[in-house]
Parts: sequence; structure tokens; C-alpha cells
Amino acid sequence: MRKYIQNSPYMLPVTMVMLTAASWETIARRSLLMAQGACTTAEYWRMGEEKAAAMRSSMAAIMSRYYDRTRSSRGAGTIC
Repeated sequence: MRKYIQNSPYMLPVTMVMLTAASWETIARRSLLMAQGACTTAEYWRMGEEKAAAMRSSMAAIMSRYYDRTRSSRGAGTIC
């Protein structure tokens, strides 16, 4: 695999493209397994767990961003 310069302005877009491609590959592979009827119960559970984990991390990111904004707009010394 090719090494990229970490300070490159293209690093974020390249990373996003790589993550998107990996995501599409996983979706395609699992869709094929389901269409063939070869998807095991364990694989269905794994998919559900991954979706739940992704939802938790997304919600945590959204809530922390919201919390940081409200906290910074009130000032560091104020309580509620």
C-alpha cells in the first residue's frame, strides 16, 4: 500500500474514499451472503452489533459536540 504524507491537504479526502470503499465492499459481501441464503445467525448478530455500536458512537459524537457548544456559550465558570 502506498504511504501518504500526513500533512498533505489530500489526506482527509483520501481517507474518506478508502473508508467508503471498504464500507461498500462489506455491504456488497453481506448482501451477497444474504441473497444466497448463506448468511449465518452469527453473521446477522454481528451486523446488528456493529450497527448498534455505530449508532452509539454517532450519538456520543453528536452529544459531545452539543455539550461542548452549550458549555462554551455559557462560559467556563457558570453552572447550568
